[in-house]
Amino acid sequence: ARVRQLQNHADCAVPHRRKARLLSLQPTCLVSRITHSTFEIAEFDFYINLKKPTLGLYVRKGAGLPDLVDTSQWQFDGHVWQSELTPDILKGLEANGHAFQELGA
Repeated sequence: ARVRQLQNHADCAVPHRRKARLLSLQPTCLVSRITHSTFEIAEFDFYINLKKPTLGLYVRKGAGLPDLVDTSQWQFDGHVWQSELTPDILKGLEANGHAFQELGA
């Protein structure tokens, strides 16, 4: 009820300072803040080499494997979030659009 009252007052013709104060008293939603900001967590596709299963390849989500001549030796193995990757892998992804990783090393 208090929030609705503040919203109603915020829409009224009141001096700018008072309106800003009333709006600042409204509760804010963290999810709303995050989704409306430029902060974004990237997601990547992960592929395994079928001939050498200890070799993985990361590419931007949905990019596919356009740079590889023979894509038949790679199998999609799922999605990976940016927060799950090491800084070295992220640098390779940023620089080249893809990054290889020797798994288990």
